[in-house]
Amino acid sequence: PSNELIPILKHYNIDTVINLRARNEDAKVLKDQPFNLVHIPIYTWAINRQDLLQTMQAIQTAKQNNQKVLIHCYHGSDRTGANIAMYRIIFENWPIEDAVKEMKQGGYGFHVIWKNIDHLFTPDNVKWIQQQLLNPSS
Repeated sequence: PSNELIPILKHYNIDTVINLRARNEDAKVLKDQPFNLVHIPIYTWAINRQDLLQTMQAIQTAKQNNQKVLIHCYHGSDRTGANIAMYRIIFENWPIEDAVKEMKQGGYGFHVIWKNIDHLFTPDNVKWIQQQLLNPSS
């Protein structure tokens, strides 16, 4: 987010900002603001289930504290889209197919070149993330 977006974040009572970009401009722009900043650098070409787990853990922590979360990357479509799709599956109990369809065809600008993202959405990966959220040591 930029300085211009700070009033909007406050208007929507955003508490936690999760930045998925490699660059962490949020630390500079939001350093004097009352937001919980979480930086999870994800490279779109190498995104994996551990990346999604880290984001789900940050969301889980925020939810446990009744916090509202904003997730962003550069385009807001691929890295963010994958994480929102997994959020839909894990926290809102969406079927995998529906979450992936929204990610890819929901009008959020998904770039079809990232075929590797499709491979993240398997029952095994969903189960693994669910297990990690319930019991982080397994």
